[in-house]
Amino acid sequence: MTEGDATGSDVLGSYPTEMEIRSSGLVHSAESDILRLQQILREGYASGFTIFKELLQNAEDAGARRMVVAGHAGFDEATNPLLRTPGLIVANDGPVLARHMDAITRASGGSKADERSAVGRFGLGQKSVYHLCDAFIALGRVEDREGRPQTLIMNPWEQVAEADAAHRDWPQLSATEAKMLLDKAAALGMERGMALFLPLRTPHLRPGAGLCLSDTNWHPDGAISDILDGEELAATLCCLRNLEVSVRARGVISGVD
Repeated sequence: MTEGDATGSDVLGSYPTEMEIRSSGLVHSAESDILRLQQILREGYASGFTIFKELLQNAEDAGARRMVVAGHAGFDEATNPLLRTPGLIVANDGPVLARHMDAITRASGGSKADERSAVGRFGLGQKSVYHLCDAFIALGRVEDREGRPQTLIMNPWEQVAEADAAHRDWPQLSATEAKMLLDKAAALGMERGMALFLPLRTPHLRPGAGLCLSDTNWHPDGAISDILDGEELAATLCCLRNLEVSVRARGVISGVD
């Protein structure tokens, strides 16, 4: 062997014998999640009525007997912008377990892996609410944890660098603000089950400058009209087995079951 030549063993011998070996799955970014959510909304949820059907199905899958959809003007005393803005509350009294709360964190993301790993009543349809908002808050009374309430802020923008408002202001929720949500759900007669607080998209509530999952802005009455506007409404409601549905707009509750 001439000078300058080296065998494979010589090359390997010049490196440390302990080599780190690991296996990795596919890695996806927050930005790819956002793009996936935007695609889902464009292709599957252009109509608000589709959202209503998904929410009805979620409630039925939960074994709920009652579901309420209510508009609210926002919580003036709150600090978190997600609570101060007008929104919708969608609540049902189906039992909530710890695994259901964990499933929401997976089903509300943007990746296909999230969709496959979501359990029970939280799957692709959980993403439908992003038609109305860029983040939402889920409040569940977890029955296998002594009925303790658990609150999740579902914010797909939190790791997106340009979404300054989403990662600066939206993740902060005080105990006082959490109690506001509990009291509001109780005022709707929902002292068990799951309540989703959907802060409606407005020009003033955006994750960051020029950022949003959908271009449409909303107010509570308009959002309720949109999700109830469908030729299939009567047929959909007739297919419900044991679910009573109430809609509250402008402070008045009306049954649509």
